[in-house]
Parts: sequence; C-alpha cells; structure tokens
Amino acid sequence: GLGSATGLEDLPGEASGILPTPEWKKELNTVLINRKYDRLREELEAKYRELQDQAADEEERARLQKQFEQEQRSLEARYRIDLNFETTWQAFDTYNTSIGQGSNTYTMLQLAHYVATLVNGGKRYKPYIVDSIYDEAGNLVKQFEPEEIVAEIPLSKDNLQTTVTAMLGTTQPGGTAWSLFRHFPEHIKVGAKTGTAETGLAGDGKKDFHGVFIAFAPAHDPQIAFAGIVEYGQSGSGSAGYVAKALFEEYFGLNDKDEEFSLPEEFYIEFPVE
Repeated sequence: GLGSATGLEDLPGEASGILPTPEWKKELNTVLINRKYDRLREELEAKYRELQDQAADEEERARLQKQFEQEQRSLEARYRIDLNFETTWQAFDTYNTSIGQGSNTYTMLQLAHYVATLVNGGKRYKPYIVDSIYDEAGNLVKQFEPEEIVAEIPLSKDNLQTTVTAMLGTTQPGGTAWSLFRHFPEHIKVGAKTGTAETGLAGDGKKDFHGVFIAFAPAHDPQIAFAGIVEYGQSGSGSAGYVAKALFEEYFGLNDKDEEFSLPEEFYIEFPVE
C-alpha cells in the first residue's frame, strides 16, 4: 500500500505519496532532463548569437559557427547519455528504495497500514476512522467492520516473519528502542523500527532530521500498529518513539497514574540567568 491511497473514506484528500518505480523514474526524469537541456540549448545559442554580432569579419564568423556546431554536437551527446542513464532504473535505485533513501514519500497512515499488513501475515485491510454511529436515543445506526482489500500480498511467509523478527530485535537489549520498552511485561512484546529521515527541504543542513517511528504489539497476537513523525526530532527513538511508548502504555493499561511524565534530558536546554 505504499505510494498509493489506502482506501480511507472517512476523511477526504488522502495523499498518495511516492513509491519510486521504473515507470515513475522514467516519466519524471524525462521531463526534468528535457527541461534542463532545453535551457542549455537556449543558453548556447544565445552565447553564439552575441559572439557573432561582435565578430570583426566573415572569417571570425565562420570560425565561431564551426565552434558552435562542435559544442552543439557535444551537448547533444551529453543529452543522450544523461537521458538514457537518468530514465533507466539502476541497481542503486533498488538499494536506495529498500532502505528508505531516494525519493520515497509516505504518509504516516501508509506506514501504519504497512505495519498492520506485515503483522497480519500479508493481509491488507481498508483503514477506517469511525467505528460506529448512534442516534440521539443511543441506538446503534451503523457498525463499521474491517474490510479486506487484498487477501494476501505476494510475499513469502519467511520474508514477512524475518521482518517481524527484526522489528522485535529493535526493542531488545542492544536495539535502538530498547530503552523505550524495556519495562513492558513479557506478554506485551513490542516490535519497532526507528527512523532518522532527511527533511528534503532547501535550507536545511546535514544535521536536520525528522524523527520517525513505527511499531506494533503484542508480538504473539498483534492488536495495535503505530506510525509517527516528529519534525526535526533528530531520531525516531528520541522523539516519535516516546509517543508510541505513551500510546502503548495507555492502550495496554500500563500507566502508573501517580508517575510524573518527563522528557529525556536531551530535550532540555539550560539558559543562563543573569
């Protein structure tokens, strides 16, 4: 379901996001490469028009024309090379897509939907927000139920289970989310993946990241899936992971009502007081 609408009907305007494919790359980069080289052609022609206007005699004009044609041939050769390379799916495109790099653009709903499909053994359901509708007298008007979209996605059970096992390792000792869920009881094991996402925004530096976090629980019988982002949160475990932790604690009744919530130390900045 990544890179396409999930089928949510309760709210309008769901974004499709982007899952890069060979067709998507070819369509997009054909436009971009043609636009780039149209500009370069115009600049080359403008350059030699000006030089021709300034030429002292016919001999110089002939030399400039020959030079122009050489540069033009070189430009067209580069155009063909770039067009072929940039519109062809490369091995690195597959690698980048598999690790979340490149032009991946997914909504949090898609990521939560992805996690739910994963732990459902490949079965994908249409998400919905409204659970039930009652009239003013308290009578049930309509009850919404899960609706299967695709009976089973074409992935092997071994691959699905390997991914689930890896997500469980994230919350075990040595995992990047171990500190968040180490106090959870044995029967509520959490699977998760932390993410540090580049913002992709002009003006942001190499140290500006969004914190992304996905999770599910409990491992033996998943009931809840989560996906969240904290803009400029720097890391998933240090930002959105705390949201997942609080949500899971509330859902599974693990909250200590007398315990005062506090953010980790790195969220606090001391300012000198004169």
